Amino acid sequence: MCKALMPGEEESINDEAIWETLWVAISMVFFVAGTIFTLLKLS
Repeated sequence: MCKALMPGEEESINDEAIWETLWVAISMVFFVAGTIFTLLKLS
């Protein structure tokens, strides 16, 4: 779908989307791990 909309910039668009998704995923993992660790320490 992105290729059909923006044929000229598919590589840079994909790279940016991948990096944004990667950072969000890493942040979520750290957030979830920190929350679980805190809950375990409190209980």
